[in-house]
Amino acid sequence: MPRVPTVRTNGQRIRELRLSREWSQLQLARLAGARAASTIRNIENGGKAHSSVQLVSQIARALRVPPSEITQDDPDDGTHAAADADAA
Repeated sequence: MPRVPTVRTNGQRIRELRLSREWSQLQLARLAGARAASTIRNIENGGKAHSSVQLVSQIARALRVPPSEITQDDPDDGTHAAADADAA
């Protein structure tokens, strides 16, 4: 089975952006097309440090920010470039 590309997410930044819009985790999950609010909760709480490039792009699109604003550089693989390229 092919490996799904992932990026290191910045859960704290996602939480800040979500709260600044006065959205619940469920609202963000629905806007981003995530399966459940627990997906957003896991990302924000650091339980899911790496997320698929597709999910990160969808969350960024819902928050109206570039993917690089909600990801962290992973020193091994240059993930910012991958997330931004996928969102384009």
